[in-house]
Amino acid sequence: TAFVCGYPNTAFLGIPLLTSLIGMQAMLPIVVSNIVVGVLMIPTTLILIELGIVGESGVDLKQITLRVIKNPLIFMPILGIIISSFQLPVPKVIASSATLIGGTTSGISLFTLGLIISRFKIHLSTIVVVNIFLKNIIHPLLMMGIVKIFGISGLLAKELVILCAMPTAITSTIFSVSFDIDPQENVSSTIIGTIMSLLTLFIFMYWLHF
Repeated sequence: TAFVCGYPNTAFLGIPLLTSLIGMQAMLPIVVSNIVVGVLMIPTTLILIELGIVGESGVDLKQITLRVIKNPLIFMPILGIIISSFQLPVPKVIASSATLIGGTTSGISLFTLGLIISRFKIHLSTIVVVNIFLKNIIHPLLMMGIVKIFGISGLLAKELVILCAMPTAITSTIFSVSFDIDPQENVSSTIIGTIMSLLTLFIFMYWLHF
């Protein structure tokens, strides 16, 4: 539930929405947010899931750490950060392949989501309502408080709030189904929350004079 409520769809929704509104300068907070997710949120979530699977009595931190590190969702962002930071040359064949694969991710993710939806009955329950309320409303409101506390203003502050107002990312749903953690509730939260975000996003954008 925490992952569902705290992981906004900044990549597949944030990039097309914000770049269409303000241009490529919107990419910086989007990239930073995805780095935070890839380096902090996803590893932490995977570790907690692994601990839940093996139980406290069978905890093997070395084994868990290795399984987490070997996950592409973890090592690929870190590899990208290293390559970018040190400006390492990337062979053309690898760059072309990465570009080709990257261009298909949106379609594949939607196709995967469609397969997931076909397996579960979408329903509205108390948990689903709470998840959507926390993600679509409380999350951006918390960010509004954070930007004020840290004195962030202007366009950047608005971008950060809008990014947090994005609905739940598909990755959280895939995690839920893959590890069989309340899949029906989380799938319903993602689907209904995404639909509801059409309204909540508009409200926050209007509120911020975006």
